[in-house]
Amino acid sequence: MKPFFGPKKLDGVTSWDLERYKSKRTESLSKASVNRELGIIKRIFKLAVEWGFLASNPAGGVKLFREDERPIRALRAGIDLVTVKELLGHADVTTTMRYAHPTPETKRTAVDVLVPQKKVAD
Repeated sequence: MKPFFGPKKLDGVTSWDLERYKSKRTESLSKASVNRELGIIKRIFKLAVEWGFLASNPAGGVKLFREDERPIRALRAGIDLVTVKELLGHADVTTTMRYAHPTPETKRTAVDVLVPQKKVAD
């Protein structure tokens, strides 16, 4: 961040600065990666306000980029991770795993498959 913002102090950073930062970062990173950075920046400014270092949060109005949700929908629909990896052209399955967010329902289903229920005799 220092190469972009230079000697600016925290209270000198504006929403416009953050929008320019966001735009510049997409030249070398994916929108998803820029969103992760923005999430951290937003948190830093939020804490600065909570702790009394800033009066307002310049990152509050900065919108994140819209991300592709097709991989998430595919995984939730039951398409296996390796197939989604190949369809997306990921070199490694760990990249695809970033989209895998197990829900309580999918965890229950997995437990039911892995730990069969004992049948009660009549």
